[in-house]
Amino acid sequence: MACDRRRPEFFAVTKRIHNGLYGSPGDGGDLGVGERSHYESVLRWNSDALVSLVAPGEFVLLHDPQTAGTASALRSAGAQVVWRCHIGVDAPNEWTRRCWEFIRPYVEEFDAFVFTRASFAPPWVDDARLHVIPPSIDPFSAKNQPMSARNVRLVLGYVGLLEGSDAAPVVPFARRDGSPGEIRRRVDVLRSGPPPALHAPLVAQVSRWDEMKDMPGVMEAFAEHVDPQLGAHLVLAGPAVAGVTDDPEAAKVFDDCAARWRALPLEARNRVRLPRVPMVDPDEAAAIVNALQRTLL
Repeated sequence: MACDRRRPEFFAVTKRIHNGLYGSPGDGGDLGVGERSHYESVLRWNSDALVSLVAPGEFVLLHDPQTAGTASALRSAGAQVVWRCHIGVDAPNEWTRRCWEFIRPYVEEFDAFVFTRASFAPPWVDDARLHVIPPSIDPFSAKNQPMSARNVRLVLGYVGLLEGSDAAPVVPFARRDGSPGEIRRRVDVLRSGPPPALHAPLVAQVSRWDEMKDMPGVMEAFAEHVDPQLGAHLVLAGPAVAGVTDDPEAAKVFDDCAARWRALPLEARNRVRLPRVPMVDPDEAAAIVNALQRTLL
């Protein structure tokens, strides 16, 4: 989504909503009159740009709280607008109720809603407009395309997650638009010692740098409970912290994870890696994650 100079403040508000809809207090900040005014002003600016791209009768699919406030303008332009909410909890609490109250005036404007689970939808959503689609994958994404074992090793060796060559691999993948792509960027890896051997057992978690993912907990559990004699290595992979502009907490979460990694004994640090995948080219990033996923099979 396009945004103006007030982006950091806007994403602080939407991250607060995001955490709240998961039932978490997040940063504990307010969702009051000031936050509503800021949220509306930024989305009003975006709505003007979006409306110019939409023709009457077209369908627009919007995702999560960052976009909810554009529904009214899009419907006024004649579009049919659907909201896809990827977040929620089965048992609402004070934080979920607070956030639904904040975004209800915008969410009620949608023609239809898609939730991962019916229980994630607030009780005031009309059942006739509610649709449930469980989590699914796009088989055409670079993250899910076939990749041979040889190419997996070439990619992970080049980006720095396994031992390998510094030469850029000839491992093509198809971009979202159908054009061919190649991997040219390396991964920024926090590590101690050389990369794992090609056939070393790997345990991996791939996620955002988010407190709810508990990456430090995974790391410390691995260090404490996985026998070093197994020769296994842990890869906690996330995006480059500056590459996900709508997540203002990512840098803090990564820094905390890195500090706890540095506090591990040297032997444990040698078995744990924290790669940050560059997000300049999302399709290339997806291809790197594809290789990492496939080395676990």
